[in-house]
Amino acid sequence: MNDTGITLHSSSKEALWEGSRAWKEYITRQGKELQCPHCGTKMLVKCKNCSNIISIRQHIISDFLIGGYAKIMANSLLARDRGYYKTYFKELILFG
Repeated sequence: MNDTGITLHSSSKEALWEGSRAWKEYITRQGKELQCPHCGTKMLVKCKNCSNIISIRQHIISDFLIGGYAKIMANSLLARDRGYYKTYFKELILFG
């Protein structure tokens, strides 16, 4: 790591709190719909066999801890999946 100039920093309580705040909001909003990670469009997916709605949690808490850390420690993040970061970390500057 020293050769790359990358240094490791522990998360602060504020960064962990910010990640957990966003996680709680995500869980509350999630519902049964699937959400596009790029544009945020939501849709219901039904089983072709029994017509039950198929729902999965598309993100895990570590995604939100990363967002919280990025917001508090750097205010920016390089990410492929910018859709939910835009929703839950509005002030975060996103690259990708």
